[in-house]
Amino acid sequence: MALINVGIGISQRDNLIEAAKEAARKAKEELGEKTPKLLMFFCVFTYPEKDYKKSLEAIYEIFENKDIPLVGGNVLGFFAKDKYYFDVGMFGKVVGLFLKGLGKVLPQFRFKGVSVIALHSDYLSIGIGIGQNVFKEATKAGRQSVEMALENLEYNPSIAYLAMMKKGAKDITRFRPLSGFLLTPGLAPRGEFLDQEILDGIISLTKRTLRLAGGGVSDGVRGRATKDGHLFFNREVYKEAVISVIFGSDLEIGYGIGIGAKALPERVVITKAKGHIVYELNGQSPVKVLRGIYEKYSDKKINDFLTLELSLVIKGYAMGITDLKGDFYWPFLFTDIIEGKYLKSFFPMKEGIGLTFIRITPETAQQATFQAVKDMIEDAQSDDFGFILFASCAVRGQILGKRYLQEIESIKKALGKEAVPVFGICSNGEQATYRSGDPRAASLSITMMGIANRLISEVR
Repeated sequence: MALINVGIGISQRDNLIEAAKEAARKAKEELGEKTPKLLMFFCVFTYPEKDYKKSLEAIYEIFENKDIPLVGGNVLGFFAKDKYYFDVGMFGKVVGLFLKGLGKVLPQFRFKGVSVIALHSDYLSIGIGIGQNVFKEATKAGRQSVEMALENLEYNPSIAYLAMMKKGAKDITRFRPLSGFLLTPGLAPRGEFLDQEILDGIISLTKRTLRLAGGGVSDGVRGRATKDGHLFFNREVYKEAVISVIFGSDLEIGYGIGIGAKALPERVVITKAKGHIVYELNGQSPVKVLRGIYEKYSDKKINDFLTLELSLVIKGYAMGITDLKGDFYWPFLFTDIIEGKYLKSFFPMKEGIGLTFIRITPETAQQATFQAVKDMIEDAQSDDFGFILFASCAVRGQILGKRYLQEIESIKKALGKEAVPVFGICSNGEQATYRSGDPRAASLSITMMGIANRLISEVR
């Protein structure tokens, strides 16, 4: 029996407001007579910004209930109904123009789109919160977002149930009261992901009681980098913000992350760093040290350091931080050169941290999707999921190529179930919970959350 009900509506209309209405109608029809506990709305970034707010109003008009919480944003692309919807311009200008022209004649070649997701369950309570001014006060914004979400969270009946049934310590340890997901603004204009600082703010309030996964939104690509995006919160549109969605749930919720990184022989140590700036690797200029490694694996001579790095990243090469819990690496990129010799990192760095040069191939990246599903199943102690939400890195899409279009297919294959509702975004930065550790920022990853059709309070 399904304990969570999901409606997913898609539209590829050229007019965003009309597309939002059509997607909302389809989601409402799939959900049936139930009132959603949560609405999600995502659109490909190519729609005009001026129509965002009117689209949110249109969705509420369809659902005829002004009190339903809504979250979402504009994204590089999204996965729904076993397909991937994205901007064909990311293939390049010439190919993009050709495919857009073809889409005007043949509807199946219309790549852009919007999606509305409606969730309902009698066993879920949901709180949403937003923190603003992220690029100036990321830690404060993270804390504000989760604090608001917790204030909006309804009472969780599971706690009373456990007390009433006089459950013992063993049962209490199985009960994880808070789970959720995060929507972040993406790459800041100064070339940093502030996801870890956001998470630090969240953890400062929730300690180890909250598990989450998530991803960043985007307004597209500028040069070699993605742009930060717009976020949707109820009826309003925000920039430079972070959204926390918290579930108080009597349903098991599982988390998984996959990267597919394999260690190469090259290892270095951060000997001097502050914030996002690395001043020394192995006591030397980081540019000098990494150039020596990069050129060993590059098949052509590239003088510009950042262009050299990007050419390798697209082939799956990157530096990675070794996780203390096992043979697992957190990849990251350097985004800028400071004073010609220092490097700016995606994420804040600490002195004494060891870095390993890693490789992700199309094969290992696809295996990572299976690994994320496996971890999610083990975490939830169930393979019967009522809804799966995931974020898959845009750079990971460059590595996977055509296989990136098959993310939902791979997830369902790993589960061995075709009917489960699955939705994902092409993310601009990710957040993950790995092996019950603290949530942390990620890159080049697929991170997912699955809500199971099983009650935590069931006697086993």
